[in-house]
Amino acid sequence: MSSAQIGRWLFGVTAAFGIAATASADVIVSSGTFPTSGSGFGGYCSSCNLPADNRVFDAFTLGASATITKGIFAVDLTTEALGSFNVSVWDSTRTTELFSKTYPETPADYAATLISGSVDSYVLEFAIPSWTLSAGNYFLSLFGGSGTGATGFAWISDEAAGGGDAIQIELPGGDVIEGDPFLVVYRLEGSSTAPEPGTLALLGLGLAGLAMARRRKR
Repeated sequence: MSSAQIGRWLFGVTAAFGIAATASADVIVSSGTFPTSGSGFGGYCSSCNLPADNRVFDAFTLGASATITKGIFAVDLTTEALGSFNVSVWDSTRTTELFSKTYPETPADYAATLISGSVDSYVLEFAIPSWTLSAGNYFLSLFGGSGTGATGFAWISDEAAGGGDAIQIELPGGDVIEGDPFLVVYRLEGSSTAPEPGTLALLGLGLAGLAMARRRKR
């Protein structure tokens, strides 16, 4: 096998590896069960305790690096106007904000779908500007403060599920004011860059073939 043939072969194997390692849109993180009817399950209030505002956090773990491009949240509102809200990702100690986006009160920024049979529970869907995270532990934050127009913005929790670790932090002091064993309800979608086992096997086969071809050439 000539050097040119070896190069073309290795290029083909590498290209196949790259294609297989690039995953399509997928669910990156999922928490709780979305209510399908009624008024939801209550939840963690982000702007109910006026005049103070509360930032709500929920811990999540990524087993592989991923790029988040969409968020879907279940929320309760006690006013008809949603107002603006902020979504952000923080490090595992909640001391460093890694990514953040505020969504103003405009239909172009998000879609709010009223849950069937409810007067104040919605499913929010919104695009996220490609937040890429490595494998590790993080906190997701949802915040709709008193100054945003929503005076009862709450992150719905799933009372049917235990083992949750969401907390409320009172601003500006940062004191933890509430914890709850239930899961807050949300889903993050995007793409994972972790190669599948078959892809790794393909790469190994290609490298082994390259080594064999080099030995024959000698």
